[in-house]
Formats: sequence, C-alpha cells, structure tokens
Amino acid sequence: MKCNIKITGVTSEYFYTLSGIYKLYETYGIPLDIIVDYLFTHGYLIDLESFRQDCVLANMSSKSIESKIERIIDEIKTLIKEKGKE
Repeated sequence: MKCNIKITGVTSEYFYTLSGIYKLYETYGIPLDIIVDYLFTHGYLIDLESFRQDCVLANMSSKSIESKIERIIDEIKTLIKEKGKE
C-alpha cells in the first residue's frame, strides 16, 4: 500500500508540514512518537489538520482523534525543549 505524503506548507521556523502521515501511522503501525521525532529531526512536522481529516475519514471517534493530536503536540513540545538545551 502506498503512502501519499505531500508537503503542505512551511512554518515560520522553516519546518515543512506534511500530509499523509496518518496512513503511515495506521497502515504500518509506526508509533506516533517515533514518527514525530524522526520528522522533527529532519525538518518536518505533521500537518495536524490533514491528520485530523484523515482520522475522521477513518471513522475514528472525536475523543480518540483529540488524544492523538494531543500526543503529537506534546511530543513536539518535548523535542523543542530538548533542542533548546543543545
């Protein structure tokens, strides 16, 4: 199965945002924290709106979607703090 990952934008901190990450997470079972860590260290972030839309299309509950989004945001915050300590 093919993952259709695309660059959807760039942040003010020059991170590219990517759509299609939900498929990578769901299809291959790669944990979100590993995906977020890998992307962050290579200058990418998950496009959260795209991720949310993909979750909705997969009939995921609102509570489950928000939990996943919170996990992604928490992981990014942790990575930013760690980067600041370097």
